[in-house]
Amino acid sequence: MVNPLQRLYKKKDTFMYSFISSSIRGSSHIKKDLPNQDAIDVGILSKEDYAVYASEGDSLIYSQKEIDQISISIADGHGDGKSIRSHIGSQVVVKQANFIIKQIVYDLKISNGIKEKEFIQFVSKNFENELPIRLINSWRNEIINHFLSNSFPDKKSEEELSNYNVLLSIYNKKIKDNLNQDEKNMIYKLYGTTLISLYINKDFIYFLQIGDGDILLVYDDYSILEPIQKDSELIGNTTYSISQDNALSFTKTRFFLNDSRHPSLIILSTDGYSNAFSNDEEFLKIGKDYLDRLKENDIIVRENIKNWLKKASEFSGDDISIALLYNKGVKEK
Repeated sequence: MVNPLQRLYKKKDTFMYSFISSSIRGSSHIKKDLPNQDAIDVGILSKEDYAVYASEGDSLIYSQKEIDQISISIADGHGDGKSIRSHIGSQVVVKQANFIIKQIVYDLKISNGIKEKEFIQFVSKNFENELPIRLINSWRNEIINHFLSNSFPDKKSEEELSNYNVLLSIYNKKIKDNLNQDEKNMIYKLYGTTLISLYINKDFIYFLQIGDGDILLVYDDYSILEPIQKDSELIGNTTYSISQDNALSFTKTRFFLNDSRHPSLIILSTDGYSNAFSNDEEFLKIGKDYLDRLKENDIIVRENIKNWLKKASEFSGDDISIALLYNKGVKEK
């Protein structure tokens, strides 16, 4: 019996994607000499390999060849006075997200004996149920390790934290097993961040989101779908965070099959971009704008995207990160 999971790799035709992503430091952070709190990580999956393009600080990363499987993660560190290491937290979470996605895809690839009718249920269980738990636990473990293995305080501003003395006593314990849950939660908060992750192949698309940010699916007729609903209960710039004790309850996922209507463009962006617009309606217009530009000449987008983001940041003041995944259509293998 042919393993139905092989269709992740051996279909006759495959939708081919190219991607462009960029991250810029916000105008307000430049004035305050603060680092970019955003991070991007892009993983390209193939039959033999998993290539990673990592982004920290101002950056531009893009594919030089078309690809048929990809995972992209973007994160926005909170950057407030209580989350003083959030630029590190965002870098950790995007790398962990893509690494765990890679592990799950490889697990699916080597699984044997599963029946065709059980395929979607099996894949959905791994992505929707197991991935969020593994991700949150992995991020927490990496954050505790980072805190205990690096200097504290490592800069003057950390000495000004209201709970500095408590954190110093936690740091001096040096051993993770000696920390109680309240102490761990204090450490997590220092590194607080949001996250959006995407994995796509010919068969399905998977999204995960913790906190704010935007996901837009743009179709060839310029209609736009937002696959994950915004957290309407949040007001202003408040957001959920992977650093929260109950982060799993705020984690949203969406898994759906690629049917006959594939999106022409997928846009992931941190909230610094949407906050640069007067309202959601104006922001959604970027879907048509980017799709038209990519159809015309993707090199123009690649060469100008950082300047476009810097212009937007003049209005929001925030760091901005964006990932564009452009569907170039079906090609025969």
